[in-house]
Amino acid sequence: MLDVEVIGDGGPAAPSRAEVERVVGIAFASAGVSDGHVAIEYVGTERIAALNERFRGRPGPTDVLSF
Repeated sequence: MLDVEVIGDGGPAAPSRAEVERVVGIAFASAGVSDGHVAIEYVGTERIAALNERFRGRPGPTDVLSF
């Protein structure tokens, strides 16, 4: 089973949760993955900067972090 978790609100320009789930499902299927969990979290500038510093050792915000 594929579990897609969308956390936070990406604002008015962000795709709907249903669209995120649909696109992630397509990506997983194209990679031959039918079982797993993916979490997508929308965060603000301060939170992404803190995560970037913690996990990459780089100060300041970034566009995307993936693990």
